[in-house]
Amino acid sequence: MCLPLKLTSKMAQRLNKLVLVLFVFLAMCLPAQNDPTDRSAEREYKDGEQFEKFYKRRKMIGAWQINQLKDGALIVKLKANTILINALEKKGDTKLAREKRLETAGINVNIMRAFLKNYDFSKVYFIYSHFADTLLKGARENIFLDTNLLVDPKIVMTEKFYLLAENDRIYNSTVGFIPEDSARVVTEKGSPTTSEEFMVIKNKYGHQLKKPFPYSSKIKAGLDKTPEVSYIMLNGFSTPFNVVNLVRRKDAMSFNYNGERMEVFIQKSYLYERLMLTVQMLNENFYSYYQANPVPSRMDPALKPFLY
Repeated sequence: MCLPLKLTSKMAQRLNKLVLVLFVFLAMCLPAQNDPTDRSAEREYKDGEQFEKFYKRRKMIGAWQINQLKDGALIVKLKANTILINALEKKGDTKLAREKRLETAGINVNIMRAFLKNYDFSKVYFIYSHFADTLLKGARENIFLDTNLLVDPKIVMTEKFYLLAENDRIYNSTVGFIPEDSARVVTEKGSPTTSEEFMVIKNKYGHQLKKPFPYSSKIKAGLDKTPEVSYIMLNGFSTPFNVVNLVRRKDAMSFNYNGERMEVFIQKSYLYERLMLTVQMLNENFYSYYQANPVPSRMDPALKPFLY
């Protein structure tokens, strides 16, 4: 029995729409499966065995890490900006290179002061970021900085356990807990957040720690009125820095430094008063987490490869 022509036409229209939807779906899916550069299907370290009982695992590992840190050391990585400064010097722009060197030093001095005066959860040391590999290879001297930001051979780290703290973005990590025998060759592959954190806490291989460990700290708002100029002690001299947000002001103050007229700047977020509050909060978070997480009475033997 034949259907009326009008009904057959409607059915054909619906069938065409269904075919079109199916075609669009396949068009979206097939390239991702065939594209050799696509990494979405990679297991990386998120296999079922590793993430089994993940919540329990991260609580036990976090508790172990904070207790180790209490008797260990936090190593703060400072940026030297050597690539930018060397590039400016190579171009012959030596004055701007010296200004950038001073600006970097001003930030680093404020970070160091904030930790030395407001952090007491563990021993703390300071290195330039380019010494991180040397530290990982076992160096325990001739890499640590004194209060003048110079390597001091007399500073020797005797603590066996340490964590790293550095200015970085938080990752929506694709990296789980990595056995130490393969940790050196694994890097974060997740998507980073858009804004930088003042300090992100990482293990010695540079992997961001995991909740519930308090592994990051944002810069706290600290000043109701921001001064136009901040004076920072560098090499025994009180040096003025123009305080800005992210852009330079046209009416910047210049000053004599080693016989040269210069203008240097420091971001408002890196003023000591703001960093002081941030480090205080980080210190308090460490103490709170430590007090709430005594050393586990029994560690699962399966966790031993992840305790480093």
